[in-house]
Amino acid sequence: MPGCNREFMDDYLQNKKILWTVTHPTINIYGYPVELYAQHVEDQPHPGQGVYSISKNKWLQAPENLGLDFAHDQILQDKVDFYKNMIDSLIDQKSDNDSIKGLRAKLQTLRSDSIAQEGEFAMGNLIFKELRNQGYLDKINDYQRTNMDKGLSL
Repeated sequence: MPGCNREFMDDYLQNKKILWTVTHPTINIYGYPVELYAQHVEDQPHPGQGVYSISKNKWLQAPENLGLDFAHDQILQDKVDFYKNMIDSLIDQKSDNDSIKGLRAKLQTLRSDSIAQEGEFAMGNLIFKELRNQGYLDKINDYQRTNMDKGLSL
């Protein structure tokens, strides 16, 4: 979009990604959920990350299987469990939307800051992805949506 600043465009694309993810939650490739990611043409992809061009219909950078084993990373699992317990507690305590928004913002910041500093396999991004894969992000989104619907209902 000519005349748009980069921060505006990044926010716009992030919102479109969220909308697409919410409206197409079951699309996967060989059992792995599809996650869209758009980046500026001048930005370099993270090492090992696949980059597919829709317009050219080809891989610009083929994804690599790095053979990483996160299932047995106890530090990662402990941090994921911490956030799972936090989400369950907020829901059990019938927390207000401000508390839920705060947690969601914390998780998004955890993810984006860690990616910016350490790349795709940074701890914060792995925590976020594991919470998503285990359905905890959907759980908190559903809770927040239900709360909002109740507040808007008569």
